[in-house]
Amino acid sequence: MYPCPGYLAVHDVRPEDFSRLLEDCHLLGKLHPGEHAVAMLSPLVLGVGFLPGFFVTYALQKNFKRSHVKHVGELLQVWDEAFFRPRRLKIWIEKGKVQQAKDDVAAASRPPPPPLTEDEEKAAKKAKKANRERVFLCISNA
Repeated sequence: MYPCPGYLAVHDVRPEDFSRLLEDCHLLGKLHPGEHAVAMLSPLVLGVGFLPGFFVTYALQKNFKRSHVKHVGELLQVWDEAFFRPRRLKIWIEKGKVQQAKDDVAAASRPPPPPLTEDEEKAAKKAKKANRERVFLCISNA
């Protein structure tokens, strides 16, 4: 994936560089097999039932993911300082809620879109809810 090829090429960012950044982020961001095992086996060790065990597993996985987002943010700071800043670019991550707030502000300055059908409105709400916890990689001029 190489977004805005013209924009990044002007700043001397090649597709290979961007692929390496995304691969590094993916490797740091994914849960490791040991973390999956801990999350899945903890309810058994604690002796809790199925439903409480589901919530224990979910909470542990969410906690592991949160720590991984922090590590990815630190990696992006290194990439930003060493690679993107000399090219007059800035890179950072934003959580979905922040990105949606910016989209809402930008939408307020545009003319209103045509009315949506009921199905389209439900799909838009579902997509917005799904994006709430996602993490976005953002790039802009420094």
